[in-house]
Amino acid sequence: MRIAVLGLATPLARAVLDAASSHQAVRAISAVIVAETSATLRATLRRAAARLPGQSRRDALAAQARALDARIVRLRGDGGAADQSALAAIDADLLLVAGCPFLVHDDVLARFRLGGVNAHPALLPRHRGASPYFWLYWHGDSDTGLTAHAMVRRADAGAVLAQARVAVPRGWPVNVCGDAIAALAGDVTHRALDRIAAGLPGTAQDETLATRAPHVRPDTAYVPFAEWDVTRVWHFLHGLDGRYREPLADRGGRPLRYAGVGAYDAAMPDQPPGTVRVEGGVGRLACRDGWITLFGVETA
Repeated sequence: MRIAVLGLATPLARAVLDAASSHQAVRAISAVIVAETSATLRATLRRAAARLPGQSRRDALAAQARALDARIVRLRGDGGAADQSALAAIDADLLLVAGCPFLVHDDVLARFRLGGVNAHPALLPRHRGASPYFWLYWHGDSDTGLTAHAMVRRADAGAVLAQARVAVPRGWPVNVCGDAIAALAGDVTHRALDRIAAGLPGTAQDETLATRAPHVRPDTAYVPFAEWDVTRVWHFLHGLDGRYREPLADRGGRPLRYAGVGAYDAAMPDQPPGTVRVEGGVGRLACRDGWITLFGVETA
């Protein structure tokens, strides 16, 4: 089969491309399609500081394509007519996706004889959508993984072709989590291509277990401080440190910025959950049953 690989410039996309190029049933990588993030999404990512884990320089995927002597196609990333037409013009049997900021239209997928397969960094049907890493930490899941699934009209809802998992320790940095998921790509991609080459269907997802992972809304508070214990708050903030900043304020209601998340302790706070006491640029974030140390705290 001839494969076209569509992805963002991430370790996951590069690992999927490498696995596809080495599979025995793949005759050629006919094109590597590099998706840009849309202007709206770029603004959202900047404001929320929720960059994709392990994101690398934008031309890394293209450099890999050149090494494979594959045609390089660049998309605008807004999913409009120009992007859909560019995809429809590609001559390949299968479209293999590892990161795309828009949905591929049904009529475009139909032009690929074997359809499309998406490598989604989550244990589908959990966390369907654009921000699986954020919602993984928000839900406090103890494991995650990579799922290769058939592409259908609804995002991340197609039959599962292959899946692998990895444990998520408390407070695990999200970039390390992203690298661990990328390390699963070789096995998952090969097993998915094995099934396709053999003409075997995937396994339907259990809709009763599905959760959504929509875009992160900028400047929106996501932590329910009155409900979560300190370890869960710390896991969320420390795990996403450098990728997401929760809007916080001191006891007087003044908005604060912080540069980093330190340790937590279980000493009972003497101020309302979700407020920060600041001394010399170091903050103590009060939770329901403990404190979290914040560094580089200043008035917003």
